[in-house]
Amino acid sequence: MLILGLNAFEINSSAAFIKDGEVLFAMCEERFSRIKRDKSFPFNSINAGLSHLEINFSEIDAIAVGWNPIVEATKINGILPNRPRELYFYKLVEAFLSQSNNLDKDLDWSMIRTSGESIPDIYFVRHHLAHASNAIYQSPFKEGDFLSLDFMGERETGIYGLFDQSNINKKYISKQPSSTGAFYAAITELLGYKSDSDEWKVMALSACESDKNKVDKYIQVFKESTLEEGIAPFLKNEYFNTDQPREKYLTTKLLREKLDCPELINNRNDLEIRSWQIDVATAMQTFITDYTFRALKKVSKEHNSNRKNICLSGGFFMNCVFNGQLERSSLYKNVFISQSPADLGNSIGSAMFTYHNILYGKRRIRDSQVLFTGKSLSEEPSRIMDKFQIPYKSYKEQKSLVEDIYKYLKENKVIAICSGKSEFGERALGARSIICIASKSENKALINEKIKYREDYRPFAPVCLKSQASKYFEVEDGYSCAAMEKVAYVKEEFVKDLPAITHSDGSARLQTIDDDTEGLLVSILKFMYDQKEIPVLINTSFNLNGEPNVETEIDAIRTFFTSGLDVLVISNLIILKNNLI
Repeated sequence: MLILGLNAFEINSSAAFIKDGEVLFAMCEERFSRIKRDKSFPFNSINAGLSHLEINFSEIDAIAVGWNPIVEATKINGILPNRPRELYFYKLVEAFLSQSNNLDKDLDWSMIRTSGESIPDIYFVRHHLAHASNAIYQSPFKEGDFLSLDFMGERETGIYGLFDQSNINKKYISKQPSSTGAFYAAITELLGYKSDSDEWKVMALSACESDKNKVDKYIQVFKESTLEEGIAPFLKNEYFNTDQPREKYLTTKLLREKLDCPELINNRNDLEIRSWQIDVATAMQTFITDYTFRALKKVSKEHNSNRKNICLSGGFFMNCVFNGQLERSSLYKNVFISQSPADLGNSIGSAMFTYHNILYGKRRIRDSQVLFTGKSLSEEPSRIMDKFQIPYKSYKEQKSLVEDIYKYLKENKVIAICSGKSEFGERALGARSIICIASKSENKALINEKIKYREDYRPFAPVCLKSQASKYFEVEDGYSCAAMEKVAYVKEEFVKDLPAITHSDGSARLQTIDDDTEGLLVSILKFMYDQKEIPVLINTSFNLNGEPNVETEIDAIRTFFTSGLDVLVISNLIILKNNLI
């Protein structure tokens, strides 16, 4: 059974093709439109999938969407279009829904039955169930707990529950004005950043050196401005406007005053306010982490969880700092976060829910995550180089290619890689990556200033072989973090050897790669290991600030020649600036 899953009109539109519970292809629309976090309908992603899989639209058995608009049908009463047909349709739906006494349970999904000749049946899956399914059905677990938290779905801001095979049992639901995602977004905006976009930048700020007294003061403000209520904090109206869409700010004047917020932030990167930003960000991260831990302990105890496995999803769990803390806490034995826990992943999640919980209805048959789900590069990238008259060196064997890449790394060159199928999600995992040596402290500033053009405080993630992770990082043997979803700590004795990937608090958003997998990046790391080098590299996304990650050879070439990159690797080709081959 082939299902097309969609995340459309939400943050970062995407499309995913799922066959019998397995991801065959998944892409986000921004990779084609080149519009960061594009919300438009993912026509390009759909067409790319059809082309890649060599199928026609008529071969799709069902369409799944990670949003159920029927749940919202009674929310806008009184604000109706002045067109009789739309008015009649709306009132008809509202009339039926007004008789429903249990919307939360009865409308987990809705559907539109079609003729099936041109468009297959369409299933609308509730937002947080799509989030949960994205994690559950890509995890290795057959049973466990799940938790989804973000700003807001149709009505819910989060759900907690238990799953067993394909049975998903919701145990607790949070709604506005209780919202973990809204809290984080509000403080992100207060600090001068863009909500629903820059939360991860604020997370990076929270790891910087702060003033303990001010942090403690701001934590008390957060405690005063919220109430403990289930899995998400209740945001008091005196302090937050997160459930008031017509308000200019997500916070009120009272909260901004209590948090010593400047009246006007003209430049969020102004160093005069940097220490204040760090203190508030640290307080926010500390407060919401402590709250979520307490809430998870409470609801899991109330519902007799064995706390063996937990699947996390929703935009809040892009917070790799929290994710790492949860794993280290041993509250749960095993923690799984997908490669795309935010809305982007709901194309996968909605299709998974539709397959397992609506159409298939039996035990799951897949239990592994696919990281590289995008388009492959052309088989002969040299034709593109010849067309644009770009000098290159071609390699018949990967061994020779890796040897030359290693040579450039030793010369402290910054290298971009565009090879194989692209990653799904917002984090580069080696197919569309920028890499360089992690042992030189100046490389962090070099990449920030000359290539990424971004804030100087933001750290870069390391990548290493899974077999070597416990040697250099404070993790157990066999530790796996394939999608950079958790933060670990660099071992103290190696901080001086790995300064370019060590954040100010000693942490690092580590990516591990299984030694037995294929791919250019793992070959480079293995070669470094053979050469008695520390097999750890900086790995960051191959893009400029404000742009999506590159997707095609053309994207890679343009980004290469408009930045301070030294070396470009496209499949089996190497390109150098100034024709220095």
